[in-house]
Amino acid sequence: MNDIQIDEVLHIYNETLYTNIDSNASYEIIKGSFQQKILILISKEDNLPENQQLLTKMLAACNLQEADYQIGMVLEKNTILHIINQLNPETVLLFGLSLNNEAFNAQKNVYKPFRFNQIKFLLSNTLSEVSANAAMKSTLWTTGLKPLFNIQ
Repeated sequence: MNDIQIDEVLHIYNETLYTNIDSNASYEIIKGSFQQKILILISKEDNLPENQQLLTKMLAACNLQEADYQIGMVLEKNTILHIINQLNPETVLLFGLSLNNEAFNAQKNVYKPFRFNQIKFLLSNTLSEVSANAAMKSTLWTTGLKPLFNIQ
């Protein structure tokens, strides 16, 4: 009835549709237990003691304990969506990182929480930039963190 041979249609798919990425090689846990499924991702360049201190203070102001969240350092920026998919968080904060890649373009503003695929997201400048700029720090708090975590 159907005389199509498999090798006749396989040539259509000569592009790589999926690459298996080792999430352990693209992500390093800095601290946290992830009990509330809150994932905070920073870049290698942003992984400085003073930035971790600022981040810890911001999270404490959001009434979060270290057990509630996990802070991770992204080693390969093109693996962010894979890391998120592997860990299945409820909330994601990205500092100096983007969700965008060749297959996906979020086109979202920094400091404005949004929901995508049942996950709450907040994009921000790098922690180094936020630390050095009082206006960014204030905006991150008032239009980003407070609404994201329902702080009055």
